[in-house]
This record gives sequence, C-alpha cells and structure tokens, in this order.
Amino acid sequence: KLTSIVIPEGVTEVAVSSCPLLEQVSLPDSLRILGDFAFSHCPKLKTIVIPDGVTEIGEQAFYQDIRLTDVTIPESVRSIGGAAFRFSAWLEAKQQENPLVVVNSILIDGMTCTGEVQIPEGVTQIADYAFAPALELTGVQFPESLERIGASAFEGLNLKSVLIPEHVKQIDYRAFADCPALESITVMNPLCDFALSYEPGDGKGGPDAYTPSFSGLTGKLIGYTGSTAETYAELFGYQFESLGDAEPLLNGDYNGDGAIGPEDAQNILNVYTRSLSGKKAAVCGLRKTACDISGDGIIGVEDAQAVLQYYVKNTLSSVPTPWERFVGR
Repeated sequence: KLTSIVIPEGVTEVAVSSCPLLEQVSLPDSLRILGDFAFSHCPKLKTIVIPDGVTEIGEQAFYQDIRLTDVTIPESVRSIGGAAFRFSAWLEAKQQENPLVVVNSILIDGMTCTGEVQIPEGVTQIADYAFAPALELTGVQFPESLERIGASAFEGLNLKSVLIPEHVKQIDYRAFADCPALESITVMNPLCDFALSYEPGDGKGGPDAYTPSFSGLTGKLIGYTGSTAETYAELFGYQFESLGDAEPLLNGDYNGDGAIGPEDAQNILNVYTRSLSGKKAAVCGLRKTACDISGDGIIGVEDAQAVLQYYVKNTLSSVPTPWERFVGR
C-alpha cells in the first residue's frame, strides 16, 4: 500500500520495485546508483527526477512503469542497464520522436527500428538488449565513436553482415547470438574484448563450457592475424578470415594503449590467476608475444613484476631504458 517514499540523504544506492500504488518518489543528492529493478513494476509512478551525481541506472530500473511520462536524467549518468525504461510511456514518446533513443551518448533503445539504420556519431555505448527484438532490422552502421556493444544487443535479428569499427573495445555476452542470416562479422580492433560466460567442468572429466558473444554463428569471423578475433574463432571453431598481420604491441603493453603501466601488470596477473583456477585464458597472439617478458612461453607473475619494475624505472628516470637492456637480452 506504499504510495510515496522519501529516500533520506546519505543513501547512495536504492532499489524499491513492484510497488503497485507508488505515485511519488523523492531521491537524495547523495544517491549514486539506481540498482537493477530499482522502481520496476510501479504502474502508477508518473514522474522521476534523478539527482545530479547518479552515475548508474541499473537493468530494468523502470521496467513496465506504464504511466511514467516525466523523466529527468542528469549528465552524470554514464551507464544505463538493459531495458531500463522499456514499456514506459516516457520511452514510447521518445520512440515516436526517433526510433534510436540516445541518452548521454548511450543508445538505450532501438527495438522499433526497421530496415537499415545508421547509429549517430557521438554514441559510445549500445545498452544491453537495445535492439532485441527489432525483428525487421536488416542492417546497422556503427559510428567511429562507439566503444561498447552491450549484452544481447542484437540477439536473434536478421542481420547479414556486421562491421565493428576499430574503436569498439568490448562486445558483451550474446551481443550477436543466434542471428540466423549472419554471414560475417568483421572486427577492426585487434584487441577487442569478447565477453564469455564460463561454467567449469564437473571435476569428473566433463568439459568446461563457454557461451560466447556470437553464440550460434554459422558465418565467418574476420579480423587480423594475432587478434582476439582469431583466438575467439579458434576457441569456438568458427571459420576465420584474416585481414593481414596486426601491428605488434610494445613489450608489456597488454591493453594496447601505447604506454606501459600498472594496469598492464594487473591484466597479466588476471590471466595468470584464471589459469590457476582452471579457466582457459584466451590470450591473443599479440598479447602473448608482447607480455611474455621472460621468454618462457608463459604469461605469469614474473612478467607482471617486470612490467611494474620497468614502469617505475622509466617513470622516475628522465632517460628511458629500452626493454632489451632492462631484461638483459
């Protein structure tokens, strides 16, 4: 029977879902996260003012709030979960203005799109489930500004070919899964990370199980030799077509940003930790070559230590030390 709620100052995260009589909500300036399902299934809620300082709106945060018409979203919001406003009056109004609904450089919805669409320049993220189920979508062109494609964003659609530009850093779980007409996916970033859902074996000889971003792909995966796309194709038995050799990385530059730093060392340790836990560390050829500092064929603790020592030495020194002299080979 809750009809109104005032969240007090000091609260940084909130999730209050399935309140059928809720009509009024007041959120504090201290709020930083609207959690998953935060105010979902609140059919009488009409207005929400999200305070400045909130950085994240969770998955299905206002799902099926059918009377929600007035929404204020501050520029501080940098992440919006899948289907956050789906089946709300606010989203329906936005769809009528433009079938590509963009908030703070995040494309949150495109499920009413048909035919070929051009995602506008400036969009950096495509939210989870953004185009599912846009069954009449036949093609999509991505902007150079795009960095992330969310989980299940294009799952089950009628796309024939996909060209993913070089600035895309991450393709999430099942992003292009079960697209029956998909003939090819071209990935221009040789270090693009593909999300994997991992289930370990049963300990009795049963195999490890991975569910990929492109689950069900019958076409070919196209990318550079030594790239994550090639490694991904090998891992799941996809047909791979090479665009040629990728540019080599600097020694120790795991993330490929052109600099050596603590983040690279941490990534190397993460690979080592996954291998210890029995999970496959699907490291591409580029990273294997660049991050095996010791030359023993293994990416591990010794390599991470070398990267950190190299970073510290070259940060403190005005004269850079080349890797060859640093490692003595």
